[in-house]
Amino acid sequence: MAGDTFTQADCAAFASLPVIGMATKAVYGEDLLLAAGIDYKPYIKMIGERPAAQKVLADRKAFSAQTPA
Repeated sequence: MAGDTFTQADCAAFASLPVIGMATKAVYGEDLLLAAGIDYKPYIKMIGERPAAQKVLADRKAFSAQTPA
């Protein structure tokens, strides 16, 4: 993750770290990743600048808009 090359680990982290942060905040009242000193948000921002990540986010947003809650 965040190595010299973009790998599957980066893809998994991009999808998982925000979910883990939100889940622990909902359950425990705080983002346990941030509490442990793992500031993943700049990493997520960096990966989010990649065209492939932007397409994933746009596709996710479009799917969410058409799926009833």
